[in-house]
Amino acid sequence: MSKLMTHRGYQNQLERIKVLEAKVSEIESKVGEVTTQSSETWHDNAPYSILVEELGIADRRLREAHDELNGCKFQEYPSTLSEPRVSYGTRVKILRNGKPEEISIVGYGEADYEKGKVLYDCPLALTLEGKLEMRAFTAQINGKPNVFYIEKVMLIS
Repeated sequence: MSKLMTHRGYQNQLERIKVLEAKVSEIESKVGEVTTQSSETWHDNAPYSILVEELGIADRRLREAHDELNGCKFQEYPSTLSEPRVSYGTRVKILRNGKPEEISIVGYGEADYEKGKVLYDCPLALTLEGKLEMRAFTAQINGKPNVFYIEKVMLIS
């Protein structure tokens, strides 16, 4: 299955990869410094162990960032809506269990939940996908019942 991504999302992902590559290089050089301090005690060296663990985490994040680019398909967000229906590239004002939220349904490379940007294939976006404006419905997300009301569907600007 291909992963949808805009050109902007692709550029964001490339920037993220550059940052992660720099982090991995920085940790690798710190590991090198720590191991040269004493060739006989490196295995009992707490800073070494910590850096090796940090390196593993950073390397895993870098690999995941590269994996997001595998199988991606460029699809820009729509410039018009034929009907006010939630889909990839829309911004949605909802009431979720009576609390207002505004989210944007975005592609890979642009998701940022704290800023209200959710990936189009996450549980919340999949629950909202295809729903029309001014409609209420109930759905389970992560095993919990939620009551939704779609107030407004707009294009991502």
